[in-house]
Amino acid sequence: MSILIKYVENILTPTKNQVLFLRSNSRSIKNILMQNSPITPKEIHLGGSMVKGTMLKHKLDVDLVFIYNKIDEVGKNWNLLSKIVFKVLRSNFPQIDIEEAGNLAIHIKTLFEDHSVNFDIVPSYYVNSPKKMEEHTYSKLYRGITTIWHTRYLARYTNLPYFTHIVRLLKNWKNEHGIPLKSIHLELITVDVFENIIEDKKNPGKIDDILMDCFINILDTLDGYPVLPSKWRYCNIDKYEEQYNEPVIIDPANIKDNLLSKFTNKDIKKIMNKTKITIDNLKEGNYNNIFNWKKRIDFFN
Repeated sequence: MSILIKYVENILTPTKNQVLFLRSNSRSIKNILMQNSPITPKEIHLGGSMVKGTMLKHKLDVDLVFIYNKIDEVGKNWNLLSKIVFKVLRSNFPQIDIEEAGNLAIHIKTLFEDHSVNFDIVPSYYVNSPKKMEEHTYSKLYRGITTIWHTRYLARYTNLPYFTHIVRLLKNWKNEHGIPLKSIHLELITVDVFENIIEDKKNPGKIDDILMDCFINILDTLDGYPVLPSKWRYCNIDKYEEQYNEPVIIDPANIKDNLLSKFTNKDIKKIMNKTKITIDNLKEGNYNNIFNWKKRIDFFN
């Protein structure tokens, strides 16, 4: 077995106890907002890295998306809906740290086995397809729904050999080196590798080679190669040009949105420099310099 696979399974993958804790507390939060709230959610979705199978052991985050019917007392004001949900959570979990109305979510922070745990509670209105997202770009009431569409898009890939291993490795690399990419960027770049570079998705070859392809794809993406939602019924790839003058990753949850549009030249230069160094380390098998740069564990020695 590859040392990278062992590293993911022994060091990066959450333990059974961690998963049980996350699921148990997610159920508690769901029950509270279903039974003790003045407004009842229409649907509840568990999203994020927990559902995708890419959560890191040392970064435990759960996304809980609560979808509500439009109500007169809230209208188009996300902060009002968020405040209603916050009050219910605060009164039922008085001993837990809860932050009111973050940018897009209410944050519940706690600890389990000396690891910090975050539950992001996202109140939203429903959007029935990614094509409709462009009509609600400026409304927080619809933005939370994106985590659901991301999860549905990636669900087609998470059972492929090494897909979740690769994403966990890339996220670990990002966190170790302070790379200004988000998890969704890395997930979509990995999808692109499986769709357009690997010849047989069900027999993709060695994990080291797939990982190398992903780092090379990061460089190509920042150099103008567009990452498009592959075989996504909401996206017509023929409408996109083949080459861009700026980095492009089209958001499968909002197909008019470029997820890299706000990146500065400084961000791009930093990512490219770090990626080139990483590729050199990967060629030499210097895994410690890639995934354990801060030397927090003794695994590759």
